[in-house]
Amino acid sequence: MTHEYKIQIERDGRWWMVHIPELDGLTQARRLSEAELMGREWIAVSTGTPLNDVTVNVTSITVPGMGDVQRIADDLIHLRELAAQADRDAQNMASSFVDELTAAEVPVRDAGELLHLSPQRISQLANLEPDATLFEESGRSDNSAARHTEGAFHFLNRRAGGFWDRVRGHIESSYAAFPDEHKHGLVARLRKNDERQHLPAWWELYTFTLFDKLGYKIEVHPELPGSPKNPDFLVTKGHLSMYVEAAVVFNGQQDADAWNWVCDCVNAAKNPDFMVDLDIITQGKQRPAKLKIIDPLEKWLATLDADQVLADLNTGRPLPHTQLAADDWILDYTAAPVLPNRRGIPRRLIAIYPTRPATFSQDVDQLRKTLNKKGANYSKLDNAPLDRPLITAITSWSSLDESELREALFGPRSGYWRNESDPRGTRMSAVLFGNTMRAWRAADQLPELWLNPWATNPLHETEPFATVTTDDGVNSVRTPASTTAAAVFGLAPGWPNGA
Repeated sequence: MTHEYKIQIERDGRWWMVHIPELDGLTQARRLSEAELMGREWIAVSTGTPLNDVTVNVTSITVPGMGDVQRIADDLIHLRELAAQADRDAQNMASSFVDELTAAEVPVRDAGELLHLSPQRISQLANLEPDATLFEESGRSDNSAARHTEGAFHFLNRRAGGFWDRVRGHIESSYAAFPDEHKHGLVARLRKNDERQHLPAWWELYTFTLFDKLGYKIEVHPELPGSPKNPDFLVTKGHLSMYVEAAVVFNGQQDADAWNWVCDCVNAAKNPDFMVDLDIITQGKQRPAKLKIIDPLEKWLATLDADQVLADLNTGRPLPHTQLAADDWILDYTAAPVLPNRRGIPRRLIAIYPTRPATFSQDVDQLRKTLNKKGANYSKLDNAPLDRPLITAITSWSSLDESELREALFGPRSGYWRNESDPRGTRMSAVLFGNTMRAWRAADQLPELWLNPWATNPLHETEPFATVTTDDGVNSVRTPASTTAAAVFGLAPGWPNGA
């Protein structure tokens, strides 16, 4: 079992002193590159823990006369990463633009004149080979937590640590198995900082990998007779063959960009002695300026004494509370004191996040709209039915519970599947649903297979998925999964924790 400890590194003469506050420990290293290892070795010996089970998180690197230099270094690393991301975005845009120019029969030399590039470079872009890897291969040192407004790819590309190395490794192996001729369109979307492009691309890659690991032969974007649409995949194993579409339901919090911004600003405020419970009383029309959130909050927390608040709690007094305005936003804070032995350790400031309004009906509507959109792709097949089962693999941005999924699929009034005199949704044989699936949760569990009992092409073979269907449109009938996600993907139990 992996144990993580926070360490603080300080320059002292010719040595780097390594402090382990949690254990009141101190060791030293000659080189900064050796500091983490020396800290891990001290922890392993002091606690009797195997070295491979000890990880460390550097919270500060202090140089006399300069203070904590890690934050400045992290800012510089972040700027370099932004520049690298901008280069990749420019490369992807240039490649797509050159493809369009070539399709419009614009000569290579004229395209080069337009983009201020050599004809040789235009020729390279027009015949761009897929990148061998998704992520940068340079060493990583950024251990900071993900920001609410930060895209998943940007976070994965910068975040250091064995946990995230294992996540990146799994994604890279999935990407390597994806057909080269289809990688170019996929990689550009995977690297987007916009989750509305990145997450569907990752889910498409996940779906491909899932069926690949299950032993299916996969054709990407197969031709569909009688339709201008191309399904994402045609998967075949033995006599079983079916079309698979991949889709993401962007429900709930994805649209609350301003909320995410406010939470990031609150977390950027600094106070070693307190965390805060945040509630949003009034949501403004625009994002408030960052300093209009941070400065008033830091000034209020600075007036509080954490030891006195802890003493007051023992007498039954409530926690300190205030409401502060930031432009037309009203933010409600309750200050929660940090225990003395935990003070000074870098952390997010928010202890309890604001509760968002319930979105049951909106979530059901978003899911139903996604199903309608996918089903509509197959409504014009020269009046012929699909020749094999159709599965739509869906994941969601925010969590959807079983009642919402059941309502969207089997709801008596507006369910996508209905058994009436004029049945609905019969083209779609099943929905393969993975609730808020993400790359780092690949080993948690397999998606569930929700079966349409009234489908034109019923799906009879469902291994290894857990299944859900209905016998009368009201009651659910369940069968369990026959294996685990970790077994399917060849990952260790508990992955990505540990090896």
